[in-house]
Amino acid sequence: MAMRARSAQRSAGFDDFAQAHWQRLVRTSLLLGCAPSDAEDLAQACLVKALVAWPRVQKADDPTRYVYKILINTWRSEARKAARARDASSMSAQEPVFDSSTVELAISMRAAIARLNQRSREVLILRYYLDLSEKETADLLGVPPGTIKSRLARAVSALSTDAELIVAEKEAT
Repeated sequence: MAMRARSAQRSAGFDDFAQAHWQRLVRTSLLLGCAPSDAEDLAQACLVKALVAWPRVQKADDPTRYVYKILINTWRSEARKAARARDASSMSAQEPVFDSSTVELAISMRAAIARLNQRSREVLILRYYLDLSEKETADLLGVPPGTIKSRLARAVSALSTDAELIVAEKEAT
C-alpha cells in the first residue's frame, strides 16, 4: 500500500503534463529529424524519463523547459547510437516521411532542416519552433548565448541558400 501511495504521489500532475505536451513533443521530435513512428517513440522515452525524475521536474524553474532538455538529450543519445549502427552518409541521405496532406513547401523546408547539422537543427527548433529566448536556448544546451547566435546565423544562412528550398518557394508563389 505504501508503494502505491508513493507512486501516486510521484506522478501527481504528471498525467496532466504529459497529455498537455504530448503533441508538441512529437512535433518537436519530427522537426529534429525523426520519422513519425520514431518521433512518438522519442516523445514516449522522454516522458518516461520525466516521470522517473518528476519530483526534480516539478521543482525546476521551468518544468516544460526541463522536459525539452530531456527530449534533446534523449534524441542526441539515440542519434549517437544510430550513427554507430549505420554509415553517417546513409543517415543524411534518408528521405523524411510525410503524409499526403503536407504541402510541398513544408516538405522542402523539413528536408532542408534535415540537411543541417545536428547542432543547427537543435538551435532552430528550440529558438523558433519552441519560441525559447536566446538565453533559454543557451541554458538548455549548456552553451554561451553567443554560440546560440552564431549557430542560428549559420543555420538561417544555410536555409536561405538551400537550392531545393529556393526552388520550392518559387514554385509555391
